[in-house]
This record gives sequence, structure tokens and C-alpha cells, in this order.
Amino acid sequence: MSIWDVLNPKTPIATLNGVKSLTCACFAPNNSFVVAAGTLTGALALWDLREIGTPETAARDVAYTTNCLTCESESYQPIHSSAILNLCPMADPFASIRGNATFQLVSIDDRGLVAVLGSQCIGYMLT
Repeated sequence: MSIWDVLNPKTPIATLNGVKSLTCACFAPNNSFVVAAGTLTGALALWDLREIGTPETAARDVAYTTNCLTCESESYQPIHSSAILNLCPMADPFASIRGNATFQLVSIDDRGLVAVLGSQCIGYMLT
């Protein structure tokens, strides 16, 4: 996936690598440097755009993916096991307490499962 500047459309400002079959994407609500995307397999991925500076560093690997998440028990429990159809970024109502870099994402898959994920819950804190 590529991120483009509409005022300078000659080359993308970032190319996001590491995840295939993206179905939807959005920016985090209060962090324009965080991109979240859903996949056909039900994974959620995050990229941090802050380190992009030159065309040589414009390619970014995924910073976090829910492919790694497990529940408290011994068995693996994916959040979504089918295609994520949409992501809706939401500001964290407790951001002033937790730190302004927190956010929430609401995701829905093709089976109707809705999940609310907070940046603290998925283990990716942005400072």
C-alpha cells in the first residue's frame, strides 16, 4: 500500500510493506503518523510513519500486527478469523489520563463480528 501527497503526486511519500491482501485502511484519529489496515485473513496491522524522511527511507515495514495476539489461555484465539470489511478510528475518551497518543479502532469482519481495540490493548504505545 502506498501513501500519496495529493499536492505532489509524482511519487508516494510512503510504501507500507509486510502485510498482504489489505481490505481497508485508515489513519489513527489523533496520530496522523499511524496507519491501520485490515486484511482478508482478519489480521489488523499498524505502521508508524514518523521515520519517513527521504525517498530511500520511504518503505516502511509493519510495526505491529494482530497475527501475533493470543488470549490469556494456552490456545490461540484470533480476534477476527475472516476478512475485515471496515475500520473506524475513534479518539480514546481517556486519552488525557493515558496519554494523548492512545487511540481506539473499531473493526468489523464479514461474519458481523465487531471488535474495539485500544492502542494499550494491542501493545503498541505511541510516544
